[in-house]
Amino acid sequence: GTNPKKADSDNNGIRDGADDRDHDGLSNRAEFQHGTKCRSKDSDHDGTPDGQEVREGRNPNRKDDTNHPEDHP
Repeated sequence: GTNPKKADSDNNGIRDGADDRDHDGLSNRAEFQHGTKCRSKDSDHDGTPDGQEVREGRNPNRKDDTNHPEDHP
């Protein structure tokens, strides 16, 4: 996990907010902003990584992969 008292909890040279813990193409900060799971490459378990879904304008938390404008404030 992260340590709120350290900017880089795992000492990998990348600040925690910018780190991509699950290697899905979203930083931890972006995971928080999109409501996705920072320890799961595919939060909705539809086979598409969260980062790809965000880049394509889809909701990474909705399994049907349909673009719902109300999901993206």
